[in-house]
Amino acid sequence: AAGAAGAESGLASATVLAVSYNLFWWNVALTNRWAGLHDRIRMQLPFGLIGFQECNDVWSVLRNSGMEGFEAYQGPSPNPCPMAWDASLFTRLSSPGHKWVSHDRWGARWMTFVRLRHISTGASVLFANTHGPVGICDDALGQNWREGIETNRRPGDVVVMTGDFNCRAGTAAMRVLTAVLAGGVDGGIDHILTEAGIAVSGGPQNGWPSDHP
Repeated sequence: AAGAAGAESGLASATVLAVSYNLFWWNVALTNRWAGLHDRIRMQLPFGLIGFQECNDVWSVLRNSGMEGFEAYQGPSPNPCPMAWDASLFTRLSSPGHKWVSHDRWGARWMTFVRLRHISTGASVLFANTHGPVGICDDALGQNWREGIETNRRPGDVVVMTGDFNCRAGTAAMRVLTAVLAGGVDGGIDHILTEAGIAVSGGPQNGWPSDHP
């Protein structure tokens, strides 16, 4: 899923392109479709923010996808949800971090986050990413995501959250989270969320060789 967000407050009149992409890592590795995966990412450039899911080595993805100017955070395993940002557009305001949000048969599920400064406008951005659990979309999960946002945002921050949430709009978890992040792009179980009042455009893109948009 790809989305563009801009706001009169926070990001002023700037437009920032954010992307969320589940890389289907195990299958791409099994079928040796790395070239197709890297080309798919390269085709979406230029973007400012990207949240990955099923990505075991974010640095190799950056090197092979034309993203040499990006900084990144891998985050913990299992089920990593790395994130990357274009260092020509953003500087870091804080060290990246992570939060446990749930657990399923595949292990722990996480949320990663970092605070950034948008260089051209001076706006502060809380960028977050997640890969949600399979078969769990309850209030507790939504509350953990929401707490991750509310604990780490600072006054004036514009929030952008990407992810394969494994939860569709209208589930209990998403209702809790979208109470604070009411805007964004709906890609089924893949979402890009931001606050109400921010102008948003975009939608699902062809994600092959991944099984996600």
